[in-house]
Amino acid sequence: MGSEIYDAKAYMARMKAQQKYLSEERQPHINSFLEGTFDGPGLTRELSRVADAYVIEALEGNLAGFEDQVSVLALGANGRDETCIHSDLDILLLVPPGALDPKLEQALENLFYALPERDIPLIRSVDQCLNKVERKHHEVHTSLLDRRHLWGSTKLFEQLDETVNAFNKNNAEDYVLERLAYRRKTQEQKDKQFHNLEPDIKGGSGGLREIQSLLWIGKVLHGCETLSDLTEHVPLTKEDSGYLQKSYEYLLTVRCHLHDLDEKKDRFLSKYQKDTAQRMAPTINPDKFMQDHFKTTRNVGLIADLISAAFEEKIQKTSPKEEKDSGFIIAENKIRFDGELKDPLNMLNIYHFAQGRDLKLHHSAIQTIRKKLNLVDEAFRTSLEANTIFMQILTHKKNGGQTLREMQKIGLLQKFLPPFEEIDSWRQFNLYHTNMIDEHLFQCIEKLDELKNRPIEPDDPLAYSLSKTLSEQERRVLNTATLLHDICKRQGDNHSELGAKLAQEICPRLRLSIEETNEVAWLIANHVLLRHKVSRRDVEDTGTTETFSQKVSTISRINLLTILTAADTMGIKDKEDPLRCQLIKALYGKTKHYFGTGKLQEPSKLDLPEGYKAGKTYIDVTTNEDAQVNEITIVAPDRPGLFNDLVNILSEECNIMDVTVDTFKKDGKTIAFDRMTVHKNSSRHPFSEAGAKRLKKKIEDALNFVGPKKAEERKSKNLNIITHSPFSFTQAVKYSNEESSLCTIFEITSINKPGILKSLTGAFNDSEVDIRGVRSAYHGEKAINAFYICDNKGQKITDKKKLYNITNIITQNLKKHGSVKDIPVNMDTEITHMP
Repeated sequence: MGSEIYDAKAYMARMKAQQKYLSEERQPHINSFLEGTFDGPGLTRELSRVADAYVIEALEGNLAGFEDQVSVLALGANGRDETCIHSDLDILLLVPPGALDPKLEQALENLFYALPERDIPLIRSVDQCLNKVERKHHEVHTSLLDRRHLWGSTKLFEQLDETVNAFNKNNAEDYVLERLAYRRKTQEQKDKQFHNLEPDIKGGSGGLREIQSLLWIGKVLHGCETLSDLTEHVPLTKEDSGYLQKSYEYLLTVRCHLHDLDEKKDRFLSKYQKDTAQRMAPTINPDKFMQDHFKTTRNVGLIADLISAAFEEKIQKTSPKEEKDSGFIIAENKIRFDGELKDPLNMLNIYHFAQGRDLKLHHSAIQTIRKKLNLVDEAFRTSLEANTIFMQILTHKKNGGQTLREMQKIGLLQKFLPPFEEIDSWRQFNLYHTNMIDEHLFQCIEKLDELKNRPIEPDDPLAYSLSKTLSEQERRVLNTATLLHDICKRQGDNHSELGAKLAQEICPRLRLSIEETNEVAWLIANHVLLRHKVSRRDVEDTGTTETFSQKVSTISRINLLTILTAADTMGIKDKEDPLRCQLIKALYGKTKHYFGTGKLQEPSKLDLPEGYKAGKTYIDVTTNEDAQVNEITIVAPDRPGLFNDLVNILSEECNIMDVTVDTFKKDGKTIAFDRMTVHKNSSRHPFSEAGAKRLKKKIEDALNFVGPKKAEERKSKNLNIITHSPFSFTQAVKYSNEESSLCTIFEITSINKPGILKSLTGAFNDSEVDIRGVRSAYHGEKAINAFYICDNKGQKITDKKKLYNITNIITQNLKKHGSVKDIPVNMDTEITHMP
């Protein structure tokens, strides 16, 4: 018998047979779940029964005759009757203490190999279990809380039951403190996950583990078996208890769908969100479904915080020292109301007070506000006192973003500013933003605090120094505009204009003057203007300075816009890009000079590479290890079709990620200065040293062609096929003759996929125009490429028919490769003031 156990072929055959058995037994229940016969809890109960039958069959086949010596328990999810589709099976085998009967030892060994695709069961005596728990094996103790007798000796099971219950009674406080300490340890990371676009259903903030932990603590402290039992021991209302129960059932259902879509995945990835939404709520928009999902996890996290705080306070050994101030009680860095909440203004006052002294709200204060939210009516929202306090919170020197976030979490901010209800937990489904709209706004406010409070360092963006010079009035305008700049983001591409209109309604209520209101509205309407100018335009072109200056019109506006742009960018990716900071500083300086003198500055000399020699061709391919890309720099005599040739040859094996192209005059000749960021198409990693040398040789070959090409020779090569993006945004082709002093600018918004730049340069090449400059801006899945072009005489293109034909060629090229469904083209496409 023993030799058969270790026979590899027999083992594999047995494993496949058991896996097939489990799959066949589970599938009917999974099908019923998918058909809507029952929800997640119903499915997990059925799967637990299948798992029970599977284990019992193995037990009876290997341990027959030892029923009085062995007790088998289901633990963990199976112990709770919550076995998901791909859950691990946790079981415990209890045996009497001391030496085992040799026949029992052999039978147990056989059992291990009867369950080959599961974790090996534990073999423990009751004393060994207790010893593990006494040595503060936290996981063992927790696993024993979800225990269920499965097979064998009930005597051993009852003995363990009595032992664990007695241990819980004597060590309840230690367990709770340990559990809460673990929760605090992970709380900072979990707080960041409240707005994670791809949350962990099980272990993330507001996930299943949060609710399970509350029950484990309740079991140890008070013997609670259900969430409703907790209401007798902590400040948990029946409504919250019912909400937790429904949320748990919902989350368990989502987890079952995720397991069906992708084996053993608990991350709610974007690619599964739409499918899950269509399965669970086919009549609801998937975006709305996800908004409800994120609200659910946030509320679960909030309730878990309140209950955990109540548990911890309940087992404290000493009463904390209290002080009273301004109608509040402060103890151990927490603040609560002194008596009943009679004046609804104190709901805002307590946050303002806590903000100034770095205090947290006591769980009783949070519960009180949640119960009194109905007091925030129209009269309250429009009162001078309430709006004055709110503006003090918004413009406070510290903790503005965090305070607003806490107000949002309990529903107070949405009540006071109803437009926030629309964007509450609303995801921005793109690869550029990594947070909800509301969370992005709170982070931007936090970045304003950082800009004005941190000492200036030499390499800091211009915004740091400007932020420290603002007047009180400018600070009110800036903070209000920052809070509201994406308030209409849910409504589509024209969110800036819609947000400006909404600000005209909100700002007077916040007691901003007419002048302040107009400035807030202007900032919101133009909050992407500066970012677009420096990423899509040549800041050395006098046309860029002229059109930008006309748009901003005052120094105060450019100051505020510079700071708002920095906060907006840092609210997405924490830090500003150094190159963008340099460009902003350059455009700021040129604009300020224009305001002061009425004259446009001459273009600055390009900062050419040190190794460049006049009249010679310079090529450099280096590796940026931090960014995992290759950076290519080329300085060479310009000629028609040069950039197209470079893009064609590089696209054969590169993904071109970023491009800046300039041309300048040197000794009467036009010189091209190109900078590109690339990585390998195949692996999305930089080229090796040998690969970089090969790339450099290819560039040399492209540059060595002398003389203009004939039209038929200049046709671009076949382009890479590009698939449609799963994301939604407006794609467009625009042109302008007003924004450059020398060139016509074409701006193309399209999918950011390998081959797009090649497609666009090919279109211009086929149109027989010269590319004099390129600026590329990438926003996740969206690419915006601006081309500075001239005709073959070096002049702007003013002929309407020619402009129409170029636009049409670009559009057809993009359509041909799956980039756009349709872009309307007409003779009135020209945009004279593109942002």
